Amino acid sequence: MNKTKASNMTFANLQEIYMALGDELSRQIFEYRILYSISKDKEYIRKLVRTNSHINAVFEKIEGLKGDLVIYGAGEWGKTLIDLFPNIKWKCFIDARPQNDTVAGIPVISVDDFLSSYNNEWVIISSRKYRHEMEEKAYKGGIPKDKVISIGMLLESLMQSQYFDLECLPANQSGIFVDVGAMDAQTSVNYSNKFGVKNVVVFEPNIEMARICRENLSSHGINYEIIQKGAWSEEGKLNFTAEKKPHLSHISMEGNQTVEVTTLDKVLEGRETAFIKMDIEGSEYEALRGTEKTIQGRKPILAISVYHKIEDIYEIPMLILSFCKDYVLYLRHYNIWAAETVLYAIPRL
Repeated sequence: MNKTKASNMTFANLQEIYMALGDELSRQIFEYRILYSISKDKEYIRKLVRTNSHINAVFEKIEGLKGDLVIYGAGEWGKTLIDLFPNIKWKCFIDARPQNDTVAGIPVISVDDFLSSYNNEWVIISSRKYRHEMEEKAYKGGIPKDKVISIGMLLESLMQSQYFDLECLPANQSGIFVDVGAMDAQTSVNYSNKFGVKNVVVFEPNIEMARICRENLSSHGINYEIIQKGAWSEEGKLNFTAEKKPHLSHISMEGNQTVEVTTLDKVLEGRETAFIKMDIEGSEYEALRGTEKTIQGRKPILAISVYHKIEDIYEIPMLILSFCKDYVLYLRHYNIWAAETVLYAIPRL
């Protein structure tokens, strides 16, 4: 099989990828991810994040605020804000259930104590999952809405636009949408809503999440086939780590379960395939190896996550180009830290 791994990646390969990128924004993202892979310097992640115009607009607003700033939520997203804004002197964290007196040297106080002595501070809501209850608590506690900025709302909007906001995506699409790593199949629903396509094939090996996929797709009148197997380069069984957070479950040598795997070429043989999306926690490269015939024969649009492993940013585009040169590549980023960089491969007309 024709493939290029990191062990024999050359400067010429990197140059080929760079020249295949379709716009300056993609080249910027490629550079930042490559430089971060080499150096682990967080400054490249800060630059990567700001390539997304929606994120950059919110961040510029935060940087321009006058007065004291506090972070609502002392969890992982709250800590991420500290890394994102190294020049801001945050007054404190506020949290519904403080676990520590300080985080990263910044005081942590309870929400109720903060609200009882609110003094016109700006409140930056850090959580997507709990943003609604955080907003309600803040507003009922007397904080004006124009003094609250919700990073949680930003994260939600980024999730909704991911995979389908590329300007050059063809407006008219026919064929199957393939959702590899579907979780709740909301991406399939978003695709159907945007392009009017009602036929999807969903890969989701997690039994409970497959059930949720069926409910979600059925409720939106979408014709679906659910493949309760992992996507891989060949058929067989592999170890699978089932995490409490289903979106983090993945194939691994140390897996606590066994999962059947198959190839996209086998599942999609003879079918008109319009679009393949992959987000499978680091197994994208192997799954693409099992999609070679489909890519060569059907030339579907591809939207592939390229952030789970540091080598994904160059191995995955090189693999796609080794299968078929008739693609223009684009990169876009959809998160306030290092996750959610997507490689698009658009077939040339």
